[in-house]
Amino acid sequence: MSSPSVFCLDPSTDPRFSRLWQILRPPQNLYIEGHEEALELLPLLPDAGFAIVGTRSPQPRSRSLVRERVEELAKTGLIILSGLARGIDAEAHSAALDVGLSTIAILGTGLDTTYPRENTALRKRIVQSGGLVITEFPEGTETVPSFFLKRNRLIAAWSNATWIVEAGMRSGALNTAKWARDHHRHCFATPCFPGDPNLAGNFTLLDREDALPLWSSATLGHAWPGLPSTLAENERSRSHARADGGGLQLPLEGSDEERLAVEITARSAERGGAAVQDLLDWAVVDGWAPQRFFVALQKALQLGLIADEQGVLAAKSTRIPSV
Repeated sequence: MSSPSVFCLDPSTDPRFSRLWQILRPPQNLYIEGHEEALELLPLLPDAGFAIVGTRSPQPRSRSLVRERVEELAKTGLIILSGLARGIDAEAHSAALDVGLSTIAILGTGLDTTYPRENTALRKRIVQSGGLVITEFPEGTETVPSFFLKRNRLIAAWSNATWIVEAGMRSGALNTAKWARDHHRHCFATPCFPGDPNLAGNFTLLDREDALPLWSSATLGHAWPGLPSTLAENERSRSHARADGGGLQLPLEGSDEERLAVEITARSAERGGAAVQDLLDWAVVDGWAPQRFFVALQKALQLGLIADEQGVLAAKSTRIPSV
């Protein structure tokens, strides 16, 4: 791979990049930092672009949710876009890098500025890993708060779907959601309990039907119809690997409650237990309807295959009895 460079693109530079300017209020120029080979990511936008944005001060559960969802999207070929801000943006970039997904950071400053400075190492890692750092602002541009809102249109327009992970009522992420709607892109928001101030922006988006609830990665099938089957195949591969490594005696083609017990056994070995929401995510990705999951869960509890220990599920043993 070549050494990182800085490129300046305009609408006449190369027809491969023409779709970058087919947006509302297109930029005059684009200044890009990265390896020359990484420019091949740009013609894949917006089709493969998935924007993940949210508050700069997220709750730990939101950070964990970003990591879980991005991990599930490994090997899908999606490109994670965000704004390199602290909080959700940084978590999205970092999670993408950790699972081998390409990621693009879009700045609200010139390339000579990293804001916040604490993300300097993350920015360097993005470039070294074959990602890109992009801005429409030339070097020497004064840092102005409104420029961060302006760059949001690029994040949304260059993505087929945008996920609002966590947003308060005045979060800048809501501006990104607006740009997604204005460009007729898909918009998703993390479901929340009404009245939660940390996710008041999410609730507003969902209540007005400006976004779809992102229940699991399979929900992204609204934006990428073939994605659920890819996720299901990936999950089956992971499940087989866990079962093969854990000495389980039951094939994955057993009854629903037996398969559920196998999955809980594997997760118990890895994490000491399994949360109901995590298991529901696994089941939905594997093609189960939520009702099917809860029926299997209840029956597995009744049969004594698993135990509920204050909301954390654990398998009774690593050898699943016949039912």
